[in-house]
Amino acid sequence: MGIEYKNLGELRKAIACYEQALKIAQEIGDKQVEGSCLGNLGNAYYYLGELRKAIGYYKQALKIHKQIKDKRGEGIDLGNLGIEYNELGKVKKAIEYYKQALKIAREIRDRRNEGIWLGNLGNAYIELGEIKKAIEYYEQALKIDQKIENRRGEGIELGNLGLAYSHLGETEKAIEYYEYAFKIAQETENRKLISFCERNLEELKNSVVS
Repeated sequence: MGIEYKNLGELRKAIACYEQALKIAQEIGDKQVEGSCLGNLGNAYYYLGELRKAIGYYKQALKIHKQIKDKRGEGIDLGNLGIEYNELGKVKKAIEYYKQALKIAREIRDRRNEGIWLGNLGNAYIELGEIKKAIEYYEQALKIDQKIENRRGEGIELGNLGLAYSHLGETEKAIEYYEYAFKIAQETENRKLISFCERNLEELKNSVVS
């Protein structure tokens, strides 16, 4: 029920369900469900913009996942903590968490999350102004998304590469990546990526004309 309410955007109702489920899991000693509920509470507070509260829940979930040796859960918690700290502007701390999450994803051969954390590392290095390092991570993420046929992820990484090359002033290369990303965004109906590519392509093409 909590997940259904979250999908409907009714986050307060989702939180109420997660809290009830958490209480029962704690009463019966079901650590697996307890960890999941804590992670879901972290997600809900993240979407509400209550980042410090989200961090608190992710840290509790991480502690439980370590305790029960749930490596996949542990990796997701670490990656989520990276996202929170990045949102708070603590980019170097975010990178530490992403790298830990990436290490676990590789250990357990979780290719999808490996691609996600590589992409997030690219985003973090963009924020630090380390563009060439960001490109390295985006290219690794792109390679994985192509291998596992994750078209949505592929489109996102191509868009990220467009942004990175735009920062380097390599306009033609940036346009090329944005156009590839735009094509996949249309295929996958990723509206956010479509508008991102359209906006950036217009700016870059105008700059070339002027």
